[in-house]
Formats: sequence, C-alpha cells, structure tokens
Amino acid sequence: MDYPRYRAQGLHIGSGHAEATCKRVGVRMKGANKRWTPNGAEAMATLITDRASEDGRWARRWPPPIYQDAV
Repeated sequence: MDYPRYRAQGLHIGSGHAEATCKRVGVRMKGANKRWTPNGAEAMATLITDRASEDGRWARRWPPPIYQDAV
C-alpha cells in the first residue's frame, strides 16, 4: 500500500474508524429484545452508517422538510 500518498490525500489509513463504526452499529443493533430479518438488519445498518458519515449521505437521503406558510 502507498501510505504516504494516501496520507497526502487526507485518507485514513488506520483501522480505528472502521472499528468504531462496527462498535456503533453493533451497539445499536444488538440491544435487548431486538430481532432482525436479514433485509431489516441491512437496512438498519445502512441508516446507522449514513447518519454517522461526514460526507453528507444523511442529508441526501433525507431532504429538508418543505414548510408551508401558516394561513
């Protein structure tokens, strides 16, 4: 791997971010009395990681509400 080039691009090269994400998803999904189908688990994991990402995925998934003027 070309670590100096990845560092110059501002990319993370350690495993800390991946491990923290796994922990976050695990805590949210393994709570008491939670049961998931494979499809439900995948959908929930996607939402959790989209919400945690810092690249705007959550905002693209959930556009801002449209407010109407009070009459």
